[in-house]
Amino acid sequence: MGWTKEQTDAINARGRSIIVSAAAGSGKTSVLVERLIRQLSDRENKIPADRMIVVTFTKDAAAEMKQRLTAALAELIEKEPENHWLNQQQLLLQSAKISTIHSFCFELIRDNIQELELSGSFRIMDETETQLIVSKAISDLVTEYYQKDIQKTEKLYEQFCYKDDNTIEDLISDIYQFISAIPYGQRWLEHVKDSYSPDGSLYDDFCSKYMQSILGQLKKAEAFSAECVGLIGDTGLDKCIDILDNEYFTITRYIEMFSSDKYSLREKAEMYNAPEFARLVMGKNADPDIKERIKILRDEYKSILKDEITAGMDLVEYSEEDFATHFEVLSILIEMISKLESNLWKIKVDKSCISFNDAEALTVKLLSSIDQDGNIVKSSLAHGLSEYYKIIMIDEFQDTNNNQDLIFKLLSHGGDATKSGDNMFVVGDVKQSIYRFRLANPKNFINTMNASVQYNGDDTPENSYIKLNKNFRSSESVISFVNFIFRSIMSREVGEIVYNSEEELVKGADFTQRDRNTEVALIVQDDNEKNSCSAKYTAKKIYDMLRNKAQVDNKDGISTRDCVKRDFCILLRRKSDADEYIQELAKCGICAYSEETAGYLKSREISVLINLLRITDNPLIDTSFAAVMLSPMFMFTDDEFAELRLINRSGHIYDAVCTGIESIEGQEPILSGDILLKTRNVYNTISELRMQSATLDLVGLIRKIYDRTDFISVIQIYSDCDKKRANLRVLLEYAKMYQESSNEGLSGFLRYIDKMVKVNGDFRQGQTVSTSEDVVMIKTIHKSKGLEFPFVFLCQTHSLFNVADSRKNIQLNFESGIGFRLQNRREFQRYPTLPFNVINKMNMSDSLSEELRLLYVALTRAKEKLFITLKIGKSQKNKLAEYAVGIHQYSGITPRLACEAKSMSDWLLMALITHKDAKKLRELSEYDMFYTQSDNFNIKFESIEAESLSEENTISEDKNNCIEKAAVNNELVSEITEKFDFKYDYSLSILQAKVSVSEISKSDSRSDIVLKRPSFMQEGGRLTGSEKGTVIHSILQHADFQRLYSDTSAEIDNIVRHGFITEHQKYAADINLIKRFIGSELFKRALRSGNIIRERKFLMRISDIEITDEEFAKYNNTNGMIQGIIDMYFQEDDGLVLVDYKTDNVSDLSILAEKYSLQLAIYRSALRRIEEKKVKETVIYSLKLGKMINVEL
Repeated sequence: MGWTKEQTDAINARGRSIIVSAAAGSGKTSVLVERLIRQLSDRENKIPADRMIVVTFTKDAAAEMKQRLTAALAELIEKEPENHWLNQQQLLLQSAKISTIHSFCFELIRDNIQELELSGSFRIMDETETQLIVSKAISDLVTEYYQKDIQKTEKLYEQFCYKDDNTIEDLISDIYQFISAIPYGQRWLEHVKDSYSPDGSLYDDFCSKYMQSILGQLKKAEAFSAECVGLIGDTGLDKCIDILDNEYFTITRYIEMFSSDKYSLREKAEMYNAPEFARLVMGKNADPDIKERIKILRDEYKSILKDEITAGMDLVEYSEEDFATHFEVLSILIEMISKLESNLWKIKVDKSCISFNDAEALTVKLLSSIDQDGNIVKSSLAHGLSEYYKIIMIDEFQDTNNNQDLIFKLLSHGGDATKSGDNMFVVGDVKQSIYRFRLANPKNFINTMNASVQYNGDDTPENSYIKLNKNFRSSESVISFVNFIFRSIMSREVGEIVYNSEEELVKGADFTQRDRNTEVALIVQDDNEKNSCSAKYTAKKIYDMLRNKAQVDNKDGISTRDCVKRDFCILLRRKSDADEYIQELAKCGICAYSEETAGYLKSREISVLINLLRITDNPLIDTSFAAVMLSPMFMFTDDEFAELRLINRSGHIYDAVCTGIESIEGQEPILSGDILLKTRNVYNTISELRMQSATLDLVGLIRKIYDRTDFISVIQIYSDCDKKRANLRVLLEYAKMYQESSNEGLSGFLRYIDKMVKVNGDFRQGQTVSTSEDVVMIKTIHKSKGLEFPFVFLCQTHSLFNVADSRKNIQLNFESGIGFRLQNRREFQRYPTLPFNVINKMNMSDSLSEELRLLYVALTRAKEKLFITLKIGKSQKNKLAEYAVGIHQYSGITPRLACEAKSMSDWLLMALITHKDAKKLRELSEYDMFYTQSDNFNIKFESIEAESLSEENTISEDKNNCIEKAAVNNELVSEITEKFDFKYDYSLSILQAKVSVSEISKSDSRSDIVLKRPSFMQEGGRLTGSEKGTVIHSILQHADFQRLYSDTSAEIDNIVRHGFITEHQKYAADINLIKRFIGSELFKRALRSGNIIRERKFLMRISDIEITDEEFAKYNNTNGMIQGIIDMYFQEDDGLVLVDYKTDNVSDLSILAEKYSLQLAIYRSALRRIEEKKVKETVIYSLKLGKMINVEL
């Protein structure tokens, strides 16, 4: 492979730490592997493979890294088989630390377990279990404080609560989760609290930041006011110009006042008086568009001056009082959180388990300590490890949190808590940092870059950075579009990085010549229209591309192939939008898949299973009992359930079930007919499960439910049966995980589920589609990170950014601390404090930057071509006009304008309106002055009216749209009337969804029912005739026919040794029956055939069985399944011979032929369909008579 200069530098740089800023598609994984291979194979500067740490973001990435290193070493060894160093490295590689950060931490903890209170056999809790334990501990803590320290809890209640104390628990939970990603979080909390003390420094800092916020708002108002003045000047409306000029002057005067250093913020607040605004009358002759625009702009700056700035001044007025309250509240909360951590640690030690966050905190504890000056210093263990490990390589460094960043610094050679050592190699891209919700801190990457110098190939030991910007994934059209969007929008204020020539993507891959221009669909629809037409457009576009065989480049960049469904990916901001796209694609006959991670416990099939487990544990839970009876598992109708409930209106449903099927003193039960059969089935099922639950573990009980009810087959009636089956199977895995960590059985598992639901926890849904299947993938942007697809559709871009955190009662920030929204109890009003507002603005800015980085991730997934859908309603048209004015005024998109975005669509509209090809977009804005950029690449814009995407027109070219008014068809009317008058035959409702051949045969009046005796009655006593027959069947099933023929007794002994039959059964059975069978001509024919199949199981649709039999006819029109086991069949030249052994004690073979004719007919039909061959003979062999009979069917 040919490496670029920057890649070569990254591979070969030595003697210092290197940070690589690797843009999307820049081949960073290949660079990582190549660098490691060269270091591991270097015989001059030998570094043993077990003396490196390689940290990846996921387990899959770690496994892939190890696999690639192993393969590369094997290739080198093949070239140099005598190279002992390479052979040694290959052995050491198996014990190398190549893992996720958490796997590394867990291993380090186990290696140093003597330093901690844990046992070496500790287990790892998943996120849901951790959440449950923390939630319970917080609830217990608050209760404890109510009992022991009511004054403190009353203080918190007064400041934060209204109806209940849930807010207190939420506050504790938010703070606890936040400090879990901070080294020595309790110390950080104490520092924040002290900053709010009268002697603290935080007040001046917040006032300064808030002043900047106010100035920002005033400058925004100034820009709106200036535009109004400009608009009036163009129209010559002299009556209005004085009013608007005066308002503009007032705003500029406020800007001067708040910019001045003469007054404190409090003094400025006292000086500020919201201005009075005169009525503005522009007259009837004024241009209506200009009037409307001035009204909108004026309302904006009036709102800023009268509402936002005035409210801000009130916060300043009460800020000192609020700071004192912050200090008091934080003192209480810190004490409670300290107690919470202590309580949780005791619980975890008792349970011998830790969470992922615990792993990081314990690793920090092992590697560092706090000295007398309050500084974090390396421990002796950290010193030893930093000398031992020669390579520390970190992938996806932009997604590390503060704990992880400290761990890497402490492990590095010569590093400490403030800086990295000289043996680190970290790779990442701050433009792809999208895990802020997991407390990832992209500033770790930015700070490391800022602390490094650009690599120039010299021998300086100073830590250096290298930028990999050449993109080997995407076509030139995709790259040009990405660069255009982010050069226009991304800045330090929005995105935390300037997207300049150093950050731009550079084309690195060769593609065949073809139109790959990005397509932007402008879908014009009403703002209040709920369903987006984007799904219809996207489905039709994919359908057309598949039908027209759009070309995709092969890896060689020279040849092409036809596109397939898996070449397409639809990216969405929210996973809840996926269903609409799946449905629209299905209408076009296109399979699509969207991974669902939530909604598992609420899914229909799991809800039924959980309810069945509940009534197994306690049958007196009426809601669960009703849910199970009315489910597809037992299929009670509403009328049947009502009839059952009327038996005992006031009692439990279980009592009604017992009463309804009971026969008292020889009288018939209260219930009769089909409902009696169904109710007995329910009673027998629940009784059996309750008995089994006493001896089976949780996994065994759930398996028993599946076997007893055949529920996995029953749910085949649903269109999404594959997903439901996957969910039912994965429930066994979750049950296994639970019982490995708890011994509380079924009741404990149900309590665990209840707690999980209470805290909005959930399990991941079962996987039904592999990545290799040919389906259109629908993913959230977060889930698409690290993936690539030839064609990417970015849809639902108008989805609003999530601002739920700003509505909380607390704001937390690594740098600025904690701010609360407090409560005025006298007025029953909550209000944001100055610290809350300042920190909230910082957090909103960070969140906005992450949304922009998320857009970058989305657009860089495409290899060949991008498709973007933009909803254009009235609100978007107004925004377009506003953007056009602002961009024209400043000759580009200012950071302040970019900060106004409420969705990805806003950013895209801002940037695209400046493109030379955006004529249609500019027309929609209804504005006549524009700023356009000079980029020399093309974008295809398409304006689409929502009405044109109606369902009938989705694939209009394939349909005949000529619809004529039809005359009345009396024959059709008669047919419809007949269908509506049809009375449903409920006789089939009692038939099971899956039946066995033996059950059908037993229902035949020609056959008898034989019940099996319990196994304890067989031990040591005489076997019944049927039990002896079972032994004979077992021998014929498991015996090697060749050995059975040559030495019958020895082979039967062998079967006993393998446990297929017992010693007692061997002596009780008549072995002469087997000897007679092996001497028969039928047995010899089977041996000669050389192709004997025994105990052939099958499961197929009843409708696939092609036989004519009165007893079987009632099953013909059902969608049920039939299962059975064929004793034996063998292949001869002219067809198959089907053999069924019988041990019935009869005197005439014709009795067997008549009795089992239906069973044999089913076997024959099934075998013919399975093997797709002719069944020439159907034989019953009577072991009692030692004879066979051909059954004519």
